[in-house]
Amino acid sequence: MNDIELPKLKVKLSKAEIKELRDRRNTKIIVFFSFVVLLVILGGIGFYIYSIHNKKVILKNETSIISLDISSYNKEENYININLQASNEQELCSFSKDEDIEKLSFEPMKDGVCTLIVPFEKVNIYFKNKEGIVSDPLELNNYVVDFNVKDKYYLPLNSSGDLLKNAIVVGSPILEVNGNADILIMDKFKYTSGKQGKTYLTITNGELQKKEVEITVTNTIVKMPKEFDSKKKFLTCEQFSESEASLLDEILEYRIAEAGYGTRAGAVAAARFLTLEFPYRISYYFENGRLNGTGTHYVDGEGRYYHKGLYLSKSKYNQLVPGAKLKGPKMWGCKMVSYEDDRENGYYPGGKYPNGLDCSGFVSWTLLNGGFDVGDGGAGESPAIRGQMTDTGDYKRLTQGMINRGEVRVGDLLNIYGHIAIIIGDDGDNFYVAESLNNYKGVVMKKYSKKKVINWFPYVVLMDSVYESDGNLTNMWY
Repeated sequence: MNDIELPKLKVKLSKAEIKELRDRRNTKIIVFFSFVVLLVILGGIGFYIYSIHNKKVILKNETSIISLDISSYNKEENYININLQASNEQELCSFSKDEDIEKLSFEPMKDGVCTLIVPFEKVNIYFKNKEGIVSDPLELNNYVVDFNVKDKYYLPLNSSGDLLKNAIVVGSPILEVNGNADILIMDKFKYTSGKQGKTYLTITNGELQKKEVEITVTNTIVKMPKEFDSKKKFLTCEQFSESEASLLDEILEYRIAEAGYGTRAGAVAAARFLTLEFPYRISYYFENGRLNGTGTHYVDGEGRYYHKGLYLSKSKYNQLVPGAKLKGPKMWGCKMVSYEDDRENGYYPGGKYPNGLDCSGFVSWTLLNGGFDVGDGGAGESPAIRGQMTDTGDYKRLTQGMINRGEVRVGDLLNIYGHIAIIIGDDGDNFYVAESLNNYKGVVMKKYSKKKVINWFPYVVLMDSVYESDGNLTNMWY
């Protein structure tokens, strides 16, 4: 049978018909893909619901601790208050000594900071985000509870110590100290002060904890000796530059603030500074008058200096109270005429002697700088003349019983007619007494046996009513 070839039919479509066919095809494609996407979404939602319901999928809350601050440490109850910050946004935080999430009690975080009270040991920290997902346990270990360093140090030349010997830590944190190696030479955490200057030390525990410390090394102070250096040279005229005098005022103020300005310890710190840490002996100078007007003359800065700071620069002259200045102004160490006749100790009327402090001038300066404006009085005991140093507190005859009972304390004043002194140390057997004596020609510290001190000082001024607070009082300075 022969094949029959049929003629080909040609259909010519209009443009409108072609467009209609294309639109139908595109619509089918769009519908198909939309259906596929919808199926994927519905499948994902279903799988998520199914997984959560059957607890087969655990979503991750990946975070880490980027900062740690310990605000306080209770040594007796063995816990610390900590502030933590996570690497990303979290809502709640908790801790545990094990990894049982069911026992966690979460606390809300404030401004991104987690505040917790935790035991002083290794613990696990947990965070919970806004989706309610709990992070993996983050071990809190090898951290510093307290660096036990001050924010600021003033060090004499050639002094040494261990910067972190009192640090309180958990575990074995890797600590580093960085600073100017010329000013402070570090061997791990032990330091030796080098040349004069100021440096800033940065103590770090990795990236987690950091402490910054300001160090000033200066030859304007010395390490306080255990007993008074009797070979200490006398201060000379204009011994210090203006900048050095300013630094000394700064150090004095800092020492008093450390002890507690307006406390018993603050007054003691002022007396210890001038007798032990200051590198020169302040000369004894018989007063030419008092600020409170009880003396014959009204003279400021001549044997007395009833002002804050040290009288070591000409800039202090404008602080002086106007009055009948006789031979001043002269800063400590500069010579001027004295009218006192004390030939037994080398003082002659009309002779020139370095300006300094007499006994009541020293004690009144000590109290004023410590935070107590008790008036610039003398050392007399006569009730007819008020405004004496003996009127500042509870003036009593000193007895051995008072000493044995511990009623006489560091910071109290000792008196013998015409002389006043302040106790700045108590080692159990001896009182260490700071005083300005004419026969020693200046401000000194002397050690008196508690069994014999009444032979030297028959009276005591108990100062509890003046100081009110002990501050950071220590019986000894070392």
